[in-house]
Amino acid sequence: MTVVDQDAGSSAAVDVRPGGLPGPIAFLSSMKLSVVLLVLLAILTFLGTLAQKDQGLYFVQKEYFESWFVFPRLFGFLVLPLPGAVPVLALLFLNLLVGGLVRLRWSARNFGILVTHCGIALLLLSGFVKLSMSDAGHMFLYEGETGSRIVSPHDWELALMRQDGDEVVERVVPGDVLEAAVGGRRSVLAGSATGSDSPLSELLSNDVRNCCNELI
Repeated sequence: MTVVDQDAGSSAAVDVRPGGLPGPIAFLSSMKLSVVLLVLLAILTFLGTLAQKDQGLYFVQKEYFESWFVFPRLFGFLVLPLPGAVPVLALLFLNLLVGGLVRLRWSARNFGILVTHCGIALLLLSGFVKLSMSDAGHMFLYEGETGSRIVSPHDWELALMRQDGDEVVERVVPGDVLEAAVGGRRSVLAGSATGSDSPLSELLSNDVRNCCNELI
């Protein structure tokens, strides 16, 4: 249904869906959207669980659950484009918020449902804050010790050290340069990565994920 406002000779058409809610509000608060988003989350969780067999937990988390789009391969060749968990959870947050605060009737009888909606929305909001603003790491301290540096379990760097008299000169290769060598590609190191006086111009020819070094 379309409502036309003719106040002072002007007309403005507002699209109103059944139930008295404008189109965008009705869409964001609809149960159909909730079902679609939950099905997408189930598909992402299923495919992400299968992908952990070859990629590991950290890379699957980055690819499936901290991205806007994901392109998993089914049966090794069929590419299935899907939205990542970021837009799906963002829409689910709006769906819970709008559905709980706008569509649902405010009464003592529905108080528990309102608390549930707001609680889940708060969990999703806290997850977004953690994703966008936090740095994960750990610090080992004995009793009485203090520290100001953490060690990341996932972010890697390559440190090149050279003895120069009584000093040790260190050049650090950041993790994004290491990632550029995944899949057999050659990674060229710029002067800013290893230091302007570094004699290295090319270092990595292959970076293998999920492996450990062994002395032989």
